[in-house]
Amino acid sequence: MDWSKSGIHHEWQYQLVDSATLTERGWLTNVTDAKLTEAYRGDLRSQLDIGLDGESVPLGCAVRVWHEATYGGETVRECLGTFHAEPTGGKYELGRMTSSATLYSSLVKLRDTRGKQVRSVGKSNIINHFNEICGWALAVPWVTPGWNTSKTFAAAYVWQMPSESILAEAQRCADAIGGYLGVDETGRVTLTPYVNPSNMSEAWALLPGEITHLGVDVDVPDIVNRVVAKYERDGKTYTSVADLDAQHPWSRANIGRVVAEELTGVTVEDGANIQKTLDDATKKERDAKARATRTFSVETCYSDAVRCGTAGRLVYADSPDDEGIDARVFCSGREVVLDHTADMSLTLEELL
Repeated sequence: MDWSKSGIHHEWQYQLVDSATLTERGWLTNVTDAKLTEAYRGDLRSQLDIGLDGESVPLGCAVRVWHEATYGGETVRECLGTFHAEPTGGKYELGRMTSSATLYSSLVKLRDTRGKQVRSVGKSNIINHFNEICGWALAVPWVTPGWNTSKTFAAAYVWQMPSESILAEAQRCADAIGGYLGVDETGRVTLTPYVNPSNMSEAWALLPGEITHLGVDVDVPDIVNRVVAKYERDGKTYTSVADLDAQHPWSRANIGRVVAEELTGVTVEDGANIQKTLDDATKKERDAKARATRTFSVETCYSDAVRCGTAGRLVYADSPDDEGIDARVFCSGREVVLDHTADMSLTLEELL
């Protein structure tokens, strides 16, 4: 569907599902307004705010949001997510009750569940541990097929359950295996391979005729002209140093001194060339530090392709004489008004 066309009919439907099993339980038909907010790096990833004519979401239920768009005989239907309710109460005005609710992704169940004692976690299987702790929070886990299912934690540690939620422990699992902790549209808590946004393929493009407003925020980083990384394996230490070219205004030749940054946390896959992996990582970090980065605030028409956590291209110019913008970008935030306009606001980070 060409989402830039005017006259697209948007319909939003709100399905009730069991909060524990995610099975269908009916429909919520008294929603008067709603807004979806997504943040790729947010603790809970997504949030739904709704207003209702009458009572709020029934106890023990979550809300699954469906979107149906129709234009010229073509219909697109998609699920935007499943959200767990935290009702904010109701009020009566002129004998009529209205209410509202703020709902969050299934990660809220992990955030709000804590143990009562300290637990020692040995060199246990990471995926088995992840599945187990999600079950404690009555959340449904889903792990992408293809992982090394035998991988264990590198060392035993103590989980401070009273102060550290299951969400924090699930994130520890994701970090230990090189994954991204998220949710899918059905409400399952997901563990998927982490992909650096710079390595993502472009899934969409926003063109000048589709953009109603654009704002630019420029971030100039602290000067760094050398990046250093070290890696140890089998008693041998590998070192990589990446300097800025002498022509760069921040180079040692131009500012008269070395300003170094140590790059930590480089992951070397089994069988990979350690030195090449280190060199690639330091050069990439050096290049990222070598220029100002831009973050774009964009208002545009709805598109099912522009999802939070995906990469695309932003093309924009005020006039034919304007040099304009043509940049690879990553969508780190999205807000959608769930009404007939389907207005969408995006936070797009420039990819270097």
